[in-house]
Amino acid sequence: MEIDNLNITLNQSPAPSTSASHQQQSICVQTLSKYKSYLSKLHADKSVTDSIVNLRDKAQTEQRLYEQSLLANSQNSKFVEAYDFATILLIIGAGLGGVSEIAKNKLLGYPSLLVGGLGVIVLLLTTFMPSIL
Repeated sequence: MEIDNLNITLNQSPAPSTSASHQQQSICVQTLSKYKSYLSKLHADKSVTDSIVNLRDKAQTEQRLYEQSLLANSQNSKFVEAYDFATILLIIGAGLGGVSEIAKNKLLGYPSLLVGGLGVIVLLLTTFMPSIL
């Protein structure tokens, strides 16, 4: 819009009669050429820094990297949750085993073996076959 206004101003201005108007017209021409050079730089190809195409390519690259990092973080979060679950099962199994031994109650020993065994199975599956997550 500013370039159009400058162009109209240059075309409508009368011939310079004084040095002040000549200087003003010179400033307008310089400003117009500066804006034209900025526009040509803006609409240049991908190799020119800060051109629209270059900035679009940078934005797309950043978007792809962000999406890849989200996927990696999601996968790591699944591993952490599986290890937490296995740890909880092992702690419960050990606790039940300890209570079974202290109370001399074999009926608490069987669930201890079952829960602890399940914890070991989850731990082994997570470690050796992470694709099942």
